[in-house]
Amino acid sequence: MAKIPKNRSDKDMMQGFEEEETLAEALLKRERQEAERARVQPPEPPADLARAGLTSAQTEELGRALLELRLTLAQEGVTSPRLKIARKGRQVIITAT
Repeated sequence: MAKIPKNRSDKDMMQGFEEEETLAEALLKRERQEAERARVQPPEPPADLARAGLTSAQTEELGRALLELRLTLAQEGVTSPRLKIARKGRQVIITAT
């Protein structure tokens, strides 16, 4: 049987040792990878709006504008506005009634 060397530093003792990955570490690593992929890939617009030719950025901008409209109407006391959509030439006009 080989003798155990004395007076070695921690670095010398751990040389060549590789720790096995635990289940918890594997799950955390997978969660981080999924979060990274979700951050890199922009979310797809809803199928109906994608079919209309809107990109995810345009869908987000439209949603923000409609939310602002609803908040403005709520401040004026209109609780359930109806939206009327009309097209004039190259413009699409959304009117709250």
